[in-house]
Amino acid sequence: MNLPRFFKTKNFSLALPSLLLMVTLAAGFFLVRFLEGMGSGYLREQSEDVIEAMTTGIQNELESAQFAGGAMAGSPWVFPALLEPGPGNIENANSVLDRYNTNLGFSVCYLLNSQGNTIASSNRNAPESFVGKNYAFRPYFQEAMQGNHSVYLAAGATSLERGFYAACPVKDKEGKILGAAVIKKNIDAMRRVLAGSSNTFFLSPDGVIFISGSKDTVLRPLWPLSGEQVRVIRDSKQFNIASFEPVLSAPVQAGEKIRYRGELCQVFREPLGPPGWSLVLLAPLKSVFYFILFGWIITAFMAGIILILMLWSSFRIKGQATLSESQERFSAAFESSGIGMALVRSDGRWLEVNEALCRIVGYTEEELQGKTFQDMTHPEDLEADLAQVRRLLAGEFRHYSIEKRYFHKEGRIVWVLLTVSLVRNTQGVPLYFVCQIEDITEHKAMEEKLGQKISELERFNRIAVDRELKMIELKTRLKALEEGKK
Repeated sequence: MNLPRFFKTKNFSLALPSLLLMVTLAAGFFLVRFLEGMGSGYLREQSEDVIEAMTTGIQNELESAQFAGGAMAGSPWVFPALLEPGPGNIENANSVLDRYNTNLGFSVCYLLNSQGNTIASSNRNAPESFVGKNYAFRPYFQEAMQGNHSVYLAAGATSLERGFYAACPVKDKEGKILGAAVIKKNIDAMRRVLAGSSNTFFLSPDGVIFISGSKDTVLRPLWPLSGEQVRVIRDSKQFNIASFEPVLSAPVQAGEKIRYRGELCQVFREPLGPPGWSLVLLAPLKSVFYFILFGWIITAFMAGIILILMLWSSFRIKGQATLSESQERFSAAFESSGIGMALVRSDGRWLEVNEALCRIVGYTEEELQGKTFQDMTHPEDLEADLAQVRRLLAGEFRHYSIEKRYFHKEGRIVWVLLTVSLVRNTQGVPLYFVCQIEDITEHKAMEEKLGQKISELERFNRIAVDRELKMIELKTRLKALEEGKK
């Protein structure tokens, strides 16, 4: 067969390689874009994991201080010192403050009256004692006098040491607010959380860096502040700022790409702590550049569209093998887990359960698959659990944990720690819940016994105090009688 003349000419031998080159370059361009997206996704996941870990660490510190502050404010030995600030009542209040400060590792625990004056403090014998100092200007005191629990982060007005404050109102038996119980804890634990990342900043609402992985940026604004902002910050006495020279040249938003210390970074920002406070991470884009470079290297070695197809096929096979391997690992972990695990439909029906869960609730796998978690949940815990489920379905968070009670097959109560996450398909439609169920019945029983012992101890302390007061009263009367006889 005779070919057309064009196919026998030099033009055809040049056209085909040119066409293949253009196809290769076009395919390489799209490959690079794909890898850039993959690298960006990897960077985002890594950064979100880092922020989540840091957020959890800092939030736990704040919440533990708030909880302890509430317990301290509710001590029966605290409010008498505000009602009648005599030596005996002050001494009793100081003993409570000392106990909380020593046992829980706080910096200072102190008691403010309704005017904001410190009448008792765990550091009363130290050179920088808070006793006699007035902190009415502090927002945490003002919040407490309005009946609110508050957390405040600042540099100490007396010690100049950075820390966070948890303040709770102190009330008498009728509910009248008499003053505030305050806990201060230094930022050592928070600082350790951020120590591993020099590009991470814990910011105030105005952008002042309260904690950072880089020491030279602490107590400096992350971006330029207006003259009015500088005046307000100085007047508030919240921070002991030596220099208002900003670290960056302009404010930043989440997702923005900026240069920091000569390196291109992407901004990740999450709210954390009191309203307006946030955690900012400047994640270097170096890893994304590696993905892009890898794409161009692949493009440079492309010989034609066949190689591209082969590369795509190998990626696909590898992805399927990885998915299969991942599913096998999950199945093995599911069955051999020492704690209860289950897959649950969105209507509450058990899809799959492991042997550990069957042991916890006493039902066989077949029996459980005929029930819903609502059938087995204690009525007093059901609404709280369902409320979390609704929020999880609404996308407010990725997982939640809750303590709740199940009914065992034999009718007894089983306390469990339930952790739930939601699996969605590629369109975002909920498929099923992954549940981890840990039996904490013994822990709850020990917790209840501990609570009873604490109650007995407090009752004993009250009896001892009453006896001591009666002895003092009796001695006073005897002394008065003796003086009368003389």
